[in-house]
Amino acid sequence: MIKFLEKLILGFRSTSEYKEIEDVDASNPMLKVIHESEEVVNLEHYRQQPRLISQNISLYDLTSFMNYIEKFKPDNDSKGKHGKTVIFVKLTENGVSVSSVIDYHSAYNSASHCNHNISLSCNTDESFDKWSKYDNQWMSQNKMINLLKMFNGSFKGDSFTEVLQAIQEIGSKTDLTQTQKENQSGSTKVVFFDMIKEFKFYFKPYFSMPFLYWYDADLYVQLDDNNRIELKYSIRNKYKIHEQVAKDLRKEFNQIEDVSVF
Repeated sequence: MIKFLEKLILGFRSTSEYKEIEDVDASNPMLKVIHESEEVVNLEHYRQQPRLISQNISLYDLTSFMNYIEKFKPDNDSKGKHGKTVIFVKLTENGVSVSSVIDYHSAYNSASHCNHNISLSCNTDESFDKWSKYDNQWMSQNKMINLLKMFNGSFKGDSFTEVLQAIQEIGSKTDLTQTQKENQSGSTKVVFFDMIKEFKFYFKPYFSMPFLYWYDADLYVQLDDNNRIELKYSIRNKYKIHEQVAKDLRKEFNQIEDVSVF
């Protein structure tokens, strides 16, 4: 390092217009000092082929993400010169985050350049957005029927028909007792609701991933302040959906040889 700085200082003092400064590879000098502006210029782009890869890209398909890593991960014969490949699967407040560094640490006590990075888009799928949007939202009978018709293709077996039948029979077969509770302001509100049906449905959480999951949901009914019937569905253990996605992602990534998954 001292030798390099000495050469750099001498370069500024030289009367010649250009002075080469030796790089790690002495046969391929990579820097020149331009004396008019005393500026150090990187000549990396003047080489026939660059020595370092600096890339930050985002892919929108899990298969493409894995193929990219498989193709560009460092060779085992490189003796750690270019670092190792790691994949980070992180649970976030709103879902899952997936990224990879192709040239990470070559060892725990030896860093690499970390200039070659890729990420997997984790935008939620339309089917997940629809089911999530109306989860635990009270609505009228007609609105619930129309909503479930929109989800018709997501039901398992005869569940769709059974759920519609349960909704249509609420008035005649369900005993809706309006239980009220006085709050601090002295007004009353409805606090009673009852589960009338449980059902299964499937959806795709993320657009970029092929994972489909079956989930359980419960259908509830209540009377509003005007004694009108309201319904809602509630997805069971919704918070575990992203945990399952992260688990399945790690399982996929662990199939790639010579890659560390965190």
